Amino acid sequence: MDKILKNQYDQIIKQLVILQDCATMNYFPYTSLGDTYIQRHLQTIEFCVDGIKSIESDEARKVKLKVLQIEARNFRLGEKTPSKVNRKQLTTMLEDWSSKWCDILESQFQFGTTIEARQELGPISQIAHT
Repeated sequence: MDKILKNQYDQIIKQLVILQDCATMNYFPYTSLGDTYIQRHLQTIEFCVDGIKSIESDEARKVKLKVLQIEARNFRLGEKTPSKVNRKQLTTMLEDWSSKWCDILESQFQFGTTIEARQELGPISQIAHT
């Protein structure tokens, strides 16, 4: 597999891992700052998929990536969540969703693991959100 393509997939896995942590953080769980980080990581996932689509040659992967991109956009715009979902339910949905996609990328695309991404990134509290 092309090194650039693998790097793009690795970036998506890292964003999913960070998104999981942002959705469940205890130090700003229900604040607008926490929401801002969640929105930023969802948007970054969308952008990473855009970067992959032009260089990915496998049509089945392209379809899965398009689903990932649409789901991320729907979460970001609030279209994936029922209107009466509270913050706790939303964070659970995001955590489950990002975990599901990490598993898909790791198993079907045979890329790095969530454990490797977490080790590389370090504790979420040490990651600078810029």
